[in-house]
Amino acid sequence: TAVYGDSYGNTVNEEFRLDTRSLRAARMISAEEAILERDGSVIRLAGLYLDKRGPHTMWLNKGTVKGDPDGTINMLHYEDAASVCLKALESPLRNEIYLASDDYPVSRREICEAALVSGLFPDASMPVFEEEAGPVTKKTDCKVTREKLNWTPKYPSFQSFMYSLGGKEYVMKEKKVDDGSLFLGGLGDDDLDGLDMDFNIM
Repeated sequence: TAVYGDSYGNTVNEEFRLDTRSLRAARMISAEEAILERDGSVIRLAGLYLDKRGPHTMWLNKGTVKGDPDGTINMLHYEDAASVCLKALESPLRNEIYLASDDYPVSRREICEAALVSGLFPDASMPVFEEEAGPVTKKTDCKVTREKLNWTPKYPSFQSFMYSLGGKEYVMKEKKVDDGSLFLGGLGDDDLDGLDMDFNIM
């Protein structure tokens, strides 16, 4: 989802404008164009995670996190990333752009809280957040992808997955999804360098 840049907390979908101002995003967009020219399809993935792989592991180990603790991150379990890719490969549709996320944006603080509830990090504690000025990334809405591929994530949120590991139930809260905006924000990449990526399907 880095191709969208930072969208000041607005909602992004499969047709949302792209932000070419960062070199990272520009490279991804070029790769997408090359795949689409060859009748392939593209899947834009939110930040990927497993029980001990993702931003939570890095942040709990560091102890200090740069960024707004209430800034939102879009997440997707690795298993769900694999399942949406299989759906795209099996689909007769080509030249498609998909967006895959659990559509349940979570803040940096909530990510760390859920990781601590899991019981997988008994020696860790809530990190100290060093707030930096700037907007709060973006939220995803992959309704079109879900309908086209008849796909639903197995794990509805990062919190529900991590809470279940600790033998607890997470009560999902209603999260607002707006209609998006064309306003260009900053160049933030969700603090997930190397974790959010595109899968190009031929």
